[in-house]
Amino acid sequence: MSPWFRRRRTEFVPSERLPESSEDPVGDVIADAPPIEPRLPGPPPDLEKLRALIAVTDMGNEGEPGFNTQVILQDEVRDFADVADGIELVLLEQPGITAAEGIEREIWIVQSNLSPADVAAAFVRSIVEINRSPCRQT
Repeated sequence: MSPWFRRRRTEFVPSERLPESSEDPVGDVIADAPPIEPRLPGPPPDLEKLRALIAVTDMGNEGEPGFNTQVILQDEVRDFADVADGIELVLLEQPGITAAEGIEREIWIVQSNLSPADVAAAFVRSIVEINRSPCRQT
């Protein structure tokens, strides 16, 4: 039996992933992102660093049932935002993300037909949004 706070999973029928939305989806998000607030004393961190802090893997049919993508966030993501401040809700607002679940603070599984680069871009958008509006309630 699942804990009461876990979302009910819907059946996910994998299909082919969509092609990348641009030559550099993460770069497009970084270029369009509003300024972020520093979480620590000093200047805000450089959004370009997020490229190296988000690793996306296509799990195909080998992962958790209903999820086809694994995302690993490096610890340094905390310089930009605390993912405990509602990243799941923000991710679910992103086009192409139909489910997201945190396995641990830094490991996420996602249901999406987006390309891995576009999933990474969705995480960047979500991190920026949490930085600007922390403490979303689940």
